[in-house]
Amino acid sequence: MQHATPNVQQLEARLKKDPEVKEFMQKTGLFAPGVYELPEVREVIPGHLVRCGDSSAYDVNFGYKTGAAAVFLLLEGKTANTVVDVLGDKVVYEPTAEVIKRREVDLNEIALYESLGTCFGRKPEKYNYTFEEVKGWVHRHL
Repeated sequence: MQHATPNVQQLEARLKKDPEVKEFMQKTGLFAPGVYELPEVREVIPGHLVRCGDSSAYDVNFGYKTGAAAVFLLLEGKTANTVVDVLGDKVVYEPTAEVIKRREVDLNEIALYESLGTCFGRKPEKYNYTFEEVKGWVHRHL
């Protein structure tokens, strides 16, 4: 069993002292006396959890701004949501239930990554592509 780090201990102590936390847990149906009275606090060091290697400046900035935006959502009472982007003064969010729905993988896109040397545990397939020129179109995936 892993021992709690000082960061985790500090957060747990703050949660325990905050009277609104118990009220929140009861209000959301998560409170179980003697079993689950506070939200679970875990420290995660994203080593193997990060699929694409080292964090980039984009990753760090995105995490920083979406984390801050998530706090603003909570302050407004908007729970059970996931921040998907922050565009200037606009916090873009979606219900978490929608965000975590299973989505199918496009096998053509898998072939693109396989052509770059990524192994998905299957026999690599050739990436067949076409070109399409467009002007003024910006499409961004998260």
